[in-house]
Amino acid sequence: MVQLLSFLIILLINLITTEYVAKRKYNRLKTYTFIIFYTILLVITLRYALPLIFIDSVPNILIILFSWTFLPVFMYLYNNKVQTLIIIMAFSFSHTLLVNGLVYHYFMITVGQNEVYAFLWTQIAIFIVSTPVIIYFIRQTLKKVIASIDHLLFRTAVIVPLLNFIMIYVSRFLVNFESIYILLIFYISMVMMIMTSYYFIYRIISTLSSNRTLKDLVYVDQLTKLKNRMALYNDFESVCRLNEHCHFFFLDLNNLKLVNDKQGHLVGDKYLIEFSAALVNTCKNKSEIYRISGDEFVVITSDNQLSIKTLKENIMKNFNSKHSYLGVSIGCAEFPNEGKSLDKLLNIADQRMYKDKENKDK
Repeated sequence: MVQLLSFLIILLINLITTEYVAKRKYNRLKTYTFIIFYTILLVITLRYALPLIFIDSVPNILIILFSWTFLPVFMYLYNNKVQTLIIIMAFSFSHTLLVNGLVYHYFMITVGQNEVYAFLWTQIAIFIVSTPVIIYFIRQTLKKVIASIDHLLFRTAVIVPLLNFIMIYVSRFLVNFESIYILLIFYISMVMMIMTSYYFIYRIISTLSSNRTLKDLVYVDQLTKLKNRMALYNDFESVCRLNEHCHFFFLDLNNLKLVNDKQGHLVGDKYLIEFSAALVNTCKNKSEIYRISGDEFVVITSDNQLSIKTLKENIMKNFNSKHSYLGVSIGCAEFPNEGKSLDKLLNIADQRMYKDKENKDK
């Protein structure tokens, strides 16, 4: 009975942690009803069905593993990726097993198995204090990990908590301690190891975030959030390596100077932002977009359906603004047929853009 109560306490802490960290798909009533129903089903299985297989009772070392059967339940109930749910569960189980193992081994050394209810109440007291801290820690860690687009980092953030869980799990059930000093040294070492591993992840995330911020400053246009001229020259190296046929569109906004002169540069900036959004919505497939100067843009695309005509039509269609759309002049050059250097391709596209602009003015 005490074994089952201890399991339920550990399970409850993990459910509370998941509830506070993960994002629910459904309302609380449906979520909690589903969890309670599955918990009852799991308890019945542990209490009545599995002992028939194990003859006497289910070994302690296996009981905690059944908590991981909640993973598909969480996948159904919460709006998070499976990797994120694994991170949450591994963090939380490491926490609960660490507390459970420390208290269990302490009581075995000091008073034996007689004070079972004191053992349970001690666990509960420690969980009340430590669980809010763990929830805050998981939230902060997940926030940074999920924000990262680095897949290797994301996998590392999954593997490290799992490895910590395995080590704590093994030590909880397979290691016996004869001295309280050895016990304390061991568990302090475990805590330090976990803190060091998570700090390592945190430093990697922070470094990558800083690098990404610097990269954005160098390669991103701060007004429109499109790539800039430097990014264009950098990306062209990849275009050359692939050597695939693609089009270079050179776009120049019509009459932006009139907007700036009559309505001010703030309105002109707003117009540029809205044009950029329309351009992004137009060039969604196999395309890269750059703002290379005030009112000049470049689109590199391997989308054969995209032409000067369709570009103009769809930009006008996607331009959602209270400002009147003033149009755009476009020229195009083909890679590698018309040139294999960026300067040559831009020059060809630029000349054709000016012809387009002249034809419009006639």
